[in-house]
Amino acid sequence: MIEIKKLNPDRIQDYVAFHERLDFHHAPEWRGCYCHFYHSQDNIFPWTKEIIHQHKLDVIRNIEDRIMTGFLAYEQNQVIGWMNANDLDTYHRIKKELQPYVEGQKVALSICFIVDPLYRKQGVARRLLDHAIQYYQDLGYDGMLALPSTDQESKEKHYHGSLHMYVEKGYVEIDRKHDVAIMFRTLK
Repeated sequence: MIEIKKLNPDRIQDYVAFHERLDFHHAPEWRGCYCHFYHSQDNIFPWTKEIIHQHKLDVIRNIEDRIMTGFLAYEQNQVIGWMNANDLDTYHRIKKELQPYVEGQKVALSICFIVDPLYRKQGVARRLLDHAIQYYQDLGYDGMLALPSTDQESKEKHYHGSLHMYVEKGYVEIDRKHDVAIMFRTLK
């Protein structure tokens, strides 16, 4: 039975352990991100061991300070999935680009999904998204943004969630930049 829990300081070790046990063979540059990329403003590439360690420390501090959040999917007390979802203002790298689409509204953004390879194609991402939609609706948010890739060839680009999944959940495309659909779902 899959259970969805909000990331909070009590779940830091679960979160870090999940990220560290994954292989990332399909995208080795993601190892050490800890889903920090969109929350940060640094443009240092390639990531060195020191930078990866700093990402981990920054993520832990941001979770402790309740700046970074999202949702963890558990099965039998083990994390099997993660969804980075939070208030748009916490995504420093892209918020200025997205704010014109939702000016004057209180909006959350879902940006990254990571599902254990053994649990893919079993609806884990959809369960995480359903939970996030309900969570932000209950908090009184006006809507949620999403940025799925429109590139059907590259599975690596689907870490933002699939276009089909968002359409199925009531999102509508409001713009497109290169191979990324900018999608919005009203919560009111």
